[in-house]
Amino acid sequence: MKNPIPLSALLLVLVSSLLHAAPPDSARLRQAALQIDQQVAAFYRNRKLPVPQVTDDATFLRRAFLVSIGRIPTSEEALAFIEIEDAEKRENLIDYLLKSRGFSSHMSNWAFDLLRITDGRTGTSATSLAPIAADSACFFTTDGALDANGIGVSISAPGS
Repeated sequence: MKNPIPLSALLLVLVSSLLHAAPPDSARLRQAALQIDQQVAAFYRNRKLPVPQVTDDATFLRRAFLVSIGRIPTSEEALAFIEIEDAEKRENLIDYLLKSRGFSSHMSNWAFDLLRITDGRTGTSATSLAPIAADSACFFTTDGALDANGIGVSISAPGS
């Protein structure tokens, strides 16, 4: 290939397309969730372990916040959620969290952590991550300009 697209650029395009895709209909989503639940239950049964029960609302709320936006809910958020009587409140919470700025920020931090050159962990060095860094450097610019492959991402911070 004369001008291959870097792997990190493909990852960026994939994540972006998933975030901007039309939401699936709720019937398909429920069917997919049921299939996942059945496979998880089968995994536990095959290992002769007790199948975990559905968590209570407070535990679900804490886990959903931590996984999706990287923090625990405030007391106001927790009380508001616990007081809701709607049967679809968990689905609505997930929709709310995935559309929040917290989700965008948390996922950006996660993606940039993958691109970090060194972080002091055993087995991580600039040489082991050099291919990722080289791929990333070709499309991340500070001014949003496009590189030779037509890929450009603006990374900026407020202030001077």
